[in-house]
Amino acid sequence: MFDLYSLLMSPLLLLECLIICVVYAELAPPVQKHTRANRKHIDSITLVDIAQYFHLPIRDASKTLKIGVSILKRKCRQYGIPRWPHRKIKSLDSLIHDLEVNLMVFLFHFTCEFSRERPSQFDAAVTC
Repeated sequence: MFDLYSLLMSPLLLLECLIICVVYAELAPPVQKHTRANRKHIDSITLVDIAQYFHLPIRDASKTLKIGVSILKRKCRQYGIPRWPHRKIKSLDSLIHDLEVNLMVFLFHFTCEFSRERPSQFDAAVTC
């Protein structure tokens, strides 16, 4: 296209380049800066506030609380929470769900066996 020497030697080309740069700068979308969380806001966050978001990943919780992930981790350590508990809670919920399903299957089979042994004492609505 143009080399630097010809650009510097031709005032019209230089002016044209400057106009293009100005027009481009005006058309470019403005960059939004993230503001820091207010110190009072950070200090006001309690363990109760944090505990409401244990079911979420740490990034989602920090966005909801409007603080950074590092600040949230620091607050957790301050309250004696060494790791963000989202995955542990998710794992325990899964285990509880599996136990509930197994219990329902067991109760269904037990009910079927009980109804076969004593059909007069059991409701006829259950069919096995």
